[in-house]
Amino acid sequence: MSPYTPINYALKIEKKKKEFYARNLKKLKSPKIIELFKSLLHVEEKHFQKLNELTQYFPLTQEIRIYLRALSHKKNPFSTDDILEKAISLEMDAYLLYHHLLKHSPTQIREILDKIKREEKEHLRKLILLREGK
Repeated sequence: MSPYTPINYALKIEKKKKEFYARNLKKLKSPKIIELFKSLLHVEEKHFQKLNELTQYFPLTQEIRIYLRALSHKKNPFSTDDILEKAISLEMDAYLLYHHLLKHSPTQIREILDKIKREEKEHLRKLILLREGK
């Protein structure tokens, strides 16, 4: 399996999110944020496992290669606000990646990717609501 396939990039994003949520659980004080991060960590672990099963389906096209190069991430967070912004950024990157992968994936796995994409969108919604204090 090539380290440059789109699915490997998705695995890298999911791993990065898992590590981010686990690492930042220790830094947070708000029970609401801690509860959400624990939930997100659990879901990201399931995404990682599911994506591992899909590695055989993704060839690396030039369009996907360009898209993967375009993704970027912000600095490492320190405050609760920074941590929430970083979480939102990571979830947005994942959502956009799955949105793009859906366009270029074999029919037999689109349902799985669409489910992950919808879950990423829900993660975004929850994080944004927390950031806005709702």
